[in-house]
Amino acid sequence: MDNNKNTIYLVTTASFIYIWSTLLWQYFNGGIEAHYLLHNKDLPRISNAWGGIVLPLITYVLMNLIYKRTPVSKYVWWQATAAFIYGVILSITFSMGLTAISSMLAPLIFAIAIFVPIYKPQFILGFILSMSFTFGTILPAIFATVFALSGWVIYKLVRFVWSKLTATKQA
Repeated sequence: MDNNKNTIYLVTTASFIYIWSTLLWQYFNGGIEAHYLLHNKDLPRISNAWGGIVLPLITYVLMNLIYKRTPVSKYVWWQATAAFIYGVILSITFSMGLTAISSMLAPLIFAIAIFVPIYKPQFILGFILSMSFTFGTILPAIFATVFALSGWVIYKLVRFVWSKLTATKQA
């Protein structure tokens, strides 16, 4: 078995242990939590228990996407770590009721997308893993998908416009 597959299985197994440890802790300490979409009680409530299936699956798929690009540089892991830290900060500020900060951090992702390709799988994985403790897996996966798609449009559009502007100046 090659090193890439070992890493994929190792990270997927770690995510499995992480989410199931979290779910077991929640179960024995008041029950498995559930969250409303957009923190609105009029919208559907999603149980964190879904993360037991979804998080390892997402991890496996995203790790395979990361390793489709060969060779994988150390920057991939720095990018995943940066997204993880960003998600942790967002989770902590939300959990502590610092809505002024957390409500600014989410749109800040779009500004970051101008300079950084946040649509890449390592960013998505880091973001989902970091937020799954606080919000379960489903909500971070939904938000990561929205951020990734929007980030792709922003990143590509800015580069397209910039290339057209610089091409007209050179002509």
